[in-house]
Amino acid sequence: MKEPGQLPGSEVGDYGDLTKVDATGASEQTAKQDKLTIKGPAASQKMAKTDKKNVDKYKDIIKKVAKEKNIDPAIIAAIISRETRGGTLLDNNGWGDNGNGFGLMQEVFQRTMQDLAMCKPMRTWTWAQQETTMLMM
Repeated sequence: MKEPGQLPGSEVGDYGDLTKVDATGASEQTAKQDKLTIKGPAASQKMAKTDKKNVDKYKDIIKKVAKEKNIDPAIIAAIISRETRGGTLLDNNGWGDNGNGFGLMQEVFQRTMQDLAMCKPMRTWTWAQQETTMLMM
């Protein structure tokens, strides 16, 4: 029997039963990114299907982090799909949202001197170094 918070095929998670979350799905504006004329959960499902190939590139690291953080990998994959469309919206240095978010899950930094000092070295990291860090933040 699956533990609460686990979807079929998921490995870990203890943050409630994801199948019972009342999700509103993609707004009309969000759905327009894919030129969809629908909104809500149906639009979210279509968008996630579009992103699946790109998100799957990170499957191993998603599973690793999910296990370490004891969270369902589907949650991490969903955030990556929504925030960066599976990484396709990131620049070559891992930044998105016009430099306001970092990594696959778009860690948002308040632009303080401390944040900028922390982020500066990241801009010189290889994609492989950033890939791991993006999910661990």
